[in-house]
Amino acid sequence: MRNNSSLFTLKDKEIKTKNKIRTYCTSENRKNIKLNPWFVTGLSDGDGSLYITMRKDSTCRFGFSISLEYKVVAGVNPLNLKLLELVQSFFKGVGIIKTRTLTNTW
Repeated sequence: MRNNSSLFTLKDKEIKTKNKIRTYCTSENRKNIKLNPWFVTGLSDGDGSLYITMRKDSTCRFGFSISLEYKVVAGVNPLNLKLLELVQSFFKGVGIIKTRTLTNTW
């Protein structure tokens, strides 16, 4: 089995990956945290879903309505809830966060 310790090392809130250092803040005090668009892309790829729904609706011009829904699902814990709040702020406050027994959903 190959030793992966050379790929990343966790040390004092820094993650070293292939000659790059990324520092992540775990402080609750920071108000102006902005997510990197590539992070949101990766989160969507791993934990997100995109739904397109078409329904019959006689009140619409063509007899049906189309809705688009984007979801990110995370396990229930305070850090994941904070992450979903950051995702919501990334999208300028659009959307709602729902808490269920086992998951938080934005």
